[in-house]
Amino acid sequence: MPQKVRFEIPFAPHVSPFRDWARERNVEWLAASGLTASEEGRERYRLWNLADAAARIYHAADPDALAETLNFFSIGFLFDDQFDPDMPGRLPRVARTAAEMAVVPFRPVGASVEFVCPVTEAWAALWQRIAARTPATWQERFAAHFAQWLTAHVWEVRLTAEGYIPELDGYIRLRRQSVGLDHSYDIAEWTYGFEMPAAAAAHPLFRELRVAATDTIAFMNDIHSYERETSRHEAHNLVIVLHQRCGLSREEAVARAAEMTREALARFMTLESNVPEAYEELRLDDVQRDSADRFLDGVKDWIRGNHDWAINSGRYKTFAPDSSAYTEDILSPGFQAGVPGMESTSRA
Repeated sequence: MPQKVRFEIPFAPHVSPFRDWARERNVEWLAASGLTASEEGRERYRLWNLADAAARIYHAADPDALAETLNFFSIGFLFDDQFDPDMPGRLPRVARTAAEMAVVPFRPVGASVEFVCPVTEAWAALWQRIAARTPATWQERFAAHFAQWLTAHVWEVRLTAEGYIPELDGYIRLRRQSVGLDHSYDIAEWTYGFEMPAAAAAHPLFRELRVAATDTIAFMNDIHSYERETSRHEAHNLVIVLHQRCGLSREEAVARAAEMTREALARFMTLESNVPEAYEELRLDDVQRDSADRFLDGVKDWIRGNHDWAINSGRYKTFAPDSSAYTEDILSPGFQAGVPGMESTSRA
């Protein structure tokens, strides 16, 4: 079973002692925000165990920061599941919602959303709290990465709706954006209260490190989610591309995807060995080096924590092929809990 494929990750595992506390706060916030309004939605969300992911990836966060980071996770994962290719008219709503979410960080803090639905309002409220304790330079970098993810996500669901399976190189380029890791790496800076030095963030070595880490996590995720996505006839998965575009058998495709994952991780490790030399080149002071080190630690926590969460998460278990991808329609104003597609023109 691909979800049980394990990798040797050369970084120590960690779990926050505040995991259960953050889980309880997150459940309360989701209910209050209208993001999990039905019992079916709450149960499916519970099976994902996102609190475990946040607690492993951001294990050194204080309780409040961990809970807020988990809230951010929730928005991304719940939105990611909102497209259903069998529902007419769903793609335009996904695209409209994505456009609204992308523009929120570019508006004045506290501005009202223009496309009102549970996920846009929840994101705008959370962004206000994020912006309250982050510098403008970080906000601009995060906003660009977040918008890139949303754009790539919409393009990916459009191709899924058309049943298009891309060539391998094209798939990898799109996947680096649609996996949403660049802005997720940035979140570590908000969670822990530091800022990556601009010179280091722009340096080719650190840019390549981000790509290598992203490939590692994205490919690993594609292996773990393969059976779930095939059960839903989704085409944007590395194993599916290797199988259907590259002519490999299912077993060969899984093996090749695993090999590509290990190659990406090895590339990351090689690049990391050159970091001290880059620090000297950039003439970073001790404070800047410490911030860059913390950023790298956050990226490594992503690689390790995501792996340890994914092999056990209920998110990647298969569901009945005829079941909806989502149980809550969080993209429709005035939606009725548990009835996907219900909407009205009035604000809930």
